[in-house]
Amino acid sequence: MNIVKTKNKELIVTSKLLKSVEVIEYIDKESGEVEEMQHITLQDKDFNFEKIWLMHLFQSLQALGNKKLIVALYLMSIRDKENMIYKTYEEMEEEVLISRGTIIATVKILETEDFIKKIRNGKYQINPNIIFKGDSKKRMNVMMTYEKEEKQNV
Repeated sequence: MNIVKTKNKELIVTSKLLKSVEVIEYIDKESGEVEEMQHITLQDKDFNFEKIWLMHLFQSLQALGNKKLIVALYLMSIRDKENMIYKTYEEMEEEVLISRGTIIATVKILETEDFIKKIRNGKYQINPNIIFKGDSKKRMNVMMTYEKEEKQNV
């Protein structure tokens, strides 16, 4: 298992380079001879994941009742395909019936822990290294935009 150190903590790497080697037959156009050659493919693949039935997990954790946990679960449940959340604090307050102060405090904690990133007021993105729905290629594309936003905010 690979671990990468960041400024705040260590992260477990969730992708690796996969090398596959296969033998392919090529036909020489001039001589018509069949030649065998090795064909090497490199792919960046996700690994080290576990399946979680998110809605069941959310229901179970919400039963614990911690308001900050409920806000975090709410944010995960409203993300779109790019892990984006488009909600103001006021809209969140109306939907989860938790005080704006608790919502703001929760979002600040999640930002500090690199769980969520504020793009602008009312627009956030959840770190695709933590939670993402989709294949490896789609996740890598979202990861690139997430990291691009991070560099712009530094």
